[in-house]
Amino acid sequence: MGLVEFARSRRGGELIGIVILAVGLTLGAAIVTYHSEDASAFHSSTNTVIANAIGYYGATLAWIFVSFFGFASLLFPLSLLVAGWNRLWGREIEFLQTKAIGFTILAIASPPLLDLSFGMVWVRHSLLPAGGYLGSEINRVASHNLNSVGAAILLLTAILIGFLLATRISLAAVLAAIHGRLSASGRGLSLHWARFTERRRKDKMKEAIVRKHLEQIDTPALRLVSSNTDRDILPGPSGPVVREVRGPGHFQIRKVTKADLRKAAEELSKQDTPNPFELYAAASGDVRPPSGTTSAVETPRRATSPARLVPPRGTRSIWMTARWAARNRFRGRPCASRRSKGRAARRG
Repeated sequence: MGLVEFARSRRGGELIGIVILAVGLTLGAAIVTYHSEDASAFHSSTNTVIANAIGYYGATLAWIFVSFFGFASLLFPLSLLVAGWNRLWGREIEFLQTKAIGFTILAIASPPLLDLSFGMVWVRHSLLPAGGYLGSEINRVASHNLNSVGAAILLLTAILIGFLLATRISLAAVLAAIHGRLSASGRGLSLHWARFTERRRKDKMKEAIVRKHLEQIDTPALRLVSSNTDRDILPGPSGPVVREVRGPGHFQIRKVTKADLRKAAEELSKQDTPNPFELYAAASGDVRPPSGTTSAVETPRRATSPARLVPPRGTRSIWMTARWAARNRFRGRPCASRRSKGRAARRG
């Protein structure tokens, strides 16, 4: 078996991939741990200890790449790691010539862009050119002829072209994915804002309704007492007494139709003494509290005024309408609405 057939086989591909990965890791470690004071074949130093992770030969490789390419030298170990990983898993590199051209464009356009953006960078007690010797020379020529803005546009265009040629990533797909993420985030934010505004609107409606009912009450100010306090021994003037009851609060706005009002008026008309409190207490299964006891919200009775019935919570509007209808019916007055009166007039 020849070397070409062995390299194309599965075992040969794994061996080659392992070697390429090892070279990439070695070169990456040497570049990352580069120190300008390390002694190498191209630089003499008085330091006897070499700080580079790969030692003397690592310091020599790092000096070559960093001095010539600057921080863009990290592209070389990265490309070796990607190629070694694909080779390890038996993946063939498609369009090898196109990817080689794209990597070359990236290696040439990245150093001048780094030099244009950062210039000299302080790294490990020494100033290093961000783009190396190659980046400083290309940046000097481009900036002299195109100024900084033109040079930046030219270098960014070259980097995008090299990136598209060296990889299989589609720029349109990347932009579409970013647009989709931003659209989803915008929809989520708009939904949360709509829920927040709806909660605020409902809270304002609840406060407005409670304020309206409190303004209509012509009784003295409320007095808050504990649940264990007896009402008979409370000093002070008479007035509504509010007892604090532990448990979740309830607030409900119920829509009442004309059919409900008509039914309530009919039920009141059947009673000997129209009493809306007894009607709704029977309908809801509640028991009317005996005289002398205090409910959750109650008004003390005076000796000179008759007892005042308080309807259950949430039924005040129905109670007032039903009471008015029953009173008119007992007095012999018609209880028809304006619409029914108009219909009767047209029929007549």
